[in-house]
Amino acid sequence: MGARTGKLRPGQRDAEAAAAMMPQTVSERRLAVVAFVVIGVAWEVLYRGYLLWRLTPRLGLIGAIVVAALAYGLAHGVKTARQLGASLAAAFVFTIAYALTKSLWWLMIIHAGLPLLAMQAGRPSAGDPSSTTLSPEASHPA
Repeated sequence: MGARTGKLRPGQRDAEAAAAMMPQTVSERRLAVVAFVVIGVAWEVLYRGYLLWRLTPRLGLIGAIVVAALAYGLAHGVKTARQLGASLAAAFVFTIAYALTKSLWWLMIIHAGLPLLAMQAGRPSAGDPSSTTLSPEASHPA
């Protein structure tokens, strides 16, 4: 809540919800790393590699890019028009980039890397006394 008013600042509820979903223990973070990598690879293979490969002969490259980018952008489950716009813009940029480079590797790295960076950014600092979940002992109590 806001420090003095008791009211939520714009976006605070979303930020708090996102923080609550972040992995808290060492084992949760390890599992999250695996999940982010698997999801990043799978989404890129499906929404860019496979869809462009299957749709290009039927729709042409431009049509395949449009359909694949729309499918990818909409699949992110956005809640607001701003999120939808950002998701679709990124989907089009990345799909066009794949069509030009014919390489999914760097897209897989970005797709896996962004949530890893978000997870790292959401971690309390090691010097924060309120952060007991960062120590291995906290995730494996005696």
